[in-house]
Amino acid sequence: MLKIIEFLKCTIAVGFLAILTSCESKTAPEALPENLNLQIQIADYNGLNKKDSIIQTLTETHSEIQFGKTQWEVNAEVEKEENDVLDIQLKVSLKTGTLENAVIMAELPFKDWSVDNYVLMPASVYNGNRFHIKPQKKYPPNFCDTTIQGKNIPITTNDVLHLNEAEGASIVELTTGDLATPAIGFQSPNTDKGFFLLTEQKNRLGNLGLSVEESMDRNNAIIRLSTPYLRQKRATLMGRVPSTDKGASWKAGDAITLHFKLYAFKALEIQDLYDKYAKIRQDVLPAGAPKQFIPFSYASDKIIDIWNQNNWNEKRGYYSLRAQSKPPREAWELGWTGSCMVQYAIYQKNNQLNKKRSLQSIDWLLQKTQSPSGFFYGSFDGTDHFMSDLRKICCDDTTSMQLIRRSADVTFFVLKHFDLFKKEGNSSLIKPEWETSIKNQIKAWEAVWEKNNQLGQFVDIETYEVIVGGSTSGALIPACLVLAADYYNNDAYLQLAKKIAKQYYENDVKKGLTVGGPGDAMQAPDSESAFYLLESFTMLYEQTQDPYWLECAGDLVRQCQTWVVSYDYEFPKNSTFDSLKINTTGAVFANVQNKHAAPGICTSSGDFLLKLYRATGDEIYINLLKDITHALPQYMSTKERPIYSRKLNEAEVKLPEGYINERVQMSDWETPNIPVGEVLPMGHWPSASLMFTYAEVPGIYIQPDKKLIQVLDHVNAEILEVEKNRVKLKIHNPTEYPAAVKTLVETSEAVKIPLGVNALMNVQLIEISAGETKEVWLRY
Repeated sequence: MLKIIEFLKCTIAVGFLAILTSCESKTAPEALPENLNLQIQIADYNGLNKKDSIIQTLTETHSEIQFGKTQWEVNAEVEKEENDVLDIQLKVSLKTGTLENAVIMAELPFKDWSVDNYVLMPASVYNGNRFHIKPQKKYPPNFCDTTIQGKNIPITTNDVLHLNEAEGASIVELTTGDLATPAIGFQSPNTDKGFFLLTEQKNRLGNLGLSVEESMDRNNAIIRLSTPYLRQKRATLMGRVPSTDKGASWKAGDAITLHFKLYAFKALEIQDLYDKYAKIRQDVLPAGAPKQFIPFSYASDKIIDIWNQNNWNEKRGYYSLRAQSKPPREAWELGWTGSCMVQYAIYQKNNQLNKKRSLQSIDWLLQKTQSPSGFFYGSFDGTDHFMSDLRKICCDDTTSMQLIRRSADVTFFVLKHFDLFKKEGNSSLIKPEWETSIKNQIKAWEAVWEKNNQLGQFVDIETYEVIVGGSTSGALIPACLVLAADYYNNDAYLQLAKKIAKQYYENDVKKGLTVGGPGDAMQAPDSESAFYLLESFTMLYEQTQDPYWLECAGDLVRQCQTWVVSYDYEFPKNSTFDSLKINTTGAVFANVQNKHAAPGICTSSGDFLLKLYRATGDEIYINLLKDITHALPQYMSTKERPIYSRKLNEAEVKLPEGYINERVQMSDWETPNIPVGEVLPMGHWPSASLMFTYAEVPGIYIQPDKKLIQVLDHVNAEILEVEKNRVKLKIHNPTEYPAAVKTLVETSEAVKIPLGVNALMNVQLIEISAGETKEVWLRY
């Protein structure tokens, strides 16, 4: 049994690990128990093979280590902070000799380990990734193999980095670039305790390595922090491969420092681990100061222009996700990455062309693409051939398998559009056939739920059978049902929304696992399903005012945080992102398999975070929204600040103005083809997320009676005066571009009224030129 160990004055209990602290006295510190220690390992490698090593338990603040013909010195500075927190600096120096391929490791051994421990490494490892592993041979990994299909399958993934659910070696080795925050933690249900290690991104030898290794009998484990990182296998898009990592060359006088913090705390549930993470995620690496690049309005306008120029299909009347291409490449697809969704934002740029095309796009979706069952088809190849999903996902043209989140994406945005039309006084634009189409899609979801008691991940759109179940793929469907309940005045929709959302909370959130959002990652844990479920919890709260949904949202947002980069990553010198001085705070990792961060949430504005901030006053929501939204525009290529794609063995390609690529490449998962700090030569779904951001998220949010101001857009602003019914604001636009800043001003009493959708229709707009500073009065 793992226990807290109480020590004398010079020691402190750290959860399951007792570690010596420094003392004012010169007396040598007490020795740690043999089975609870902090130890240092120095290893000499030949390639990936360990030739020799020495492990020494650190019992004092100063240690000498003889390793072969080398003499080493280790100095430990251990500062005790409150609440069982240790801040540790280990300085390792080579005094004599040389070593050509060395790795230095700080190790934390844990006895009485259990496979029931929930291991978390933000954006990379959830519950140790101890899933049902089914290696795939080609992209995208999928469920075409009928032997791994089923309604009640265990979580099934490609060969991602994982602790082994079977016998044999069990180890996960990562670099700090794989993580949203350089951290590793676990919750032990056997002891009701939690543990975290947080560290820095790098030292002079480059990124650090973080790993957890279990013994063959799974009764022991070691958490390691290493420099430089040396992994036996690294993650790639299609599974694990042998790494090419190397140790470092050492000579006398060389030294490195490892800085990390250790946390021990009570953790009765998995959620307690996430709650702790939310409090400490920026303790070691705080977020950088936000920089102003491109205002939301300017970026959104440029992107809308690009969609009109390159993505409009005049013959069919829809916006294609990609620039127009010839068949047989899919010309159109349903939801997921912005298709059949973007017209919601494009419509709101007020000109006749945008409105006309947006209406045509809705009409195409609702009158041309719906199957007899009520489900919309998933893709269209441009030659009048519809398919249930993309060919590469639904396996071939004859299957009727579809990722269920697709229908949720488009239904959600169409219902928001219906609401927008009504609030504009343009209800006559909504065709009765459109209303029937959405009701038929909802009937299809009802049929799936009634037949399977779940929504599944992949469903048969002809029979309503769940083909692959046990996921959070339909996370946005409760939000759709809330909107539909209001629009159609149908309480049955709201009751179904509650049932589905509660099932997701009990089955997924409580277990710390949301999976099935993307269509190309099997059931690897992902950010998309997590944020979409947070949208649904928010919708349910605003509609019902039931505090239960706020509690659900409070738990889930802390899990969502693990996908969002919490600091500014230092990119390799002369890489594209290093040259552009990209700030990674607020980038959102995709999933455990596709190990890149990305600009924004796929595919959402995140406005629900503002709604939750208004409902609770908890700054976790507004700070997360500010990080995510403010980060987005810097990734857009402009004439003045072009972004180049530099892929291996390919000519340099300049991204056209208005393009945003989805790669925020901190990990080496695609090396050497797409190195760290580089992008692909194409636009992606983040352009849709940026358009949604300007449409739905205020650039400035103010509560004058509390003199509270939150600035999200790329401007600087402060409150100068507050009078009855108006507030004076000083605003400065430091960017090279004009801005039209949407400003939401309300009293602290007004936050009791839910925002709902289309909340920014009538907010005040501050137009300000590049470089301009001015003072404005705003009403409230």
